[in-house]
Amino acid sequence: QHVLVYTKTGCHLCDEALAVLRAHQRWLPTITELVIDNDVELLSKYGTCVPVVLCDNKVRFRGRIVPALLQ
Repeated sequence: QHVLVYTKTGCHLCDEALAVLRAHQRWLPTITELVIDNDVELLSKYGTCVPVVLCDNKVRFRGRIVPALLQ
């Protein structure tokens, strides 16, 4: 029961995704943001498609979050 969001510094889509998640915080498990700027492995895996949202270790969103799908 955990939501993890991979982000990069200065990423406007990351800011938007976090705002959408926070707006739905009441219905979601704890949200954790992980900035991947200094993690070579995560940058090579997710660097071109952030934000990446994982729910219980499964990738659920890449890029924009669609609020209807989140619900």
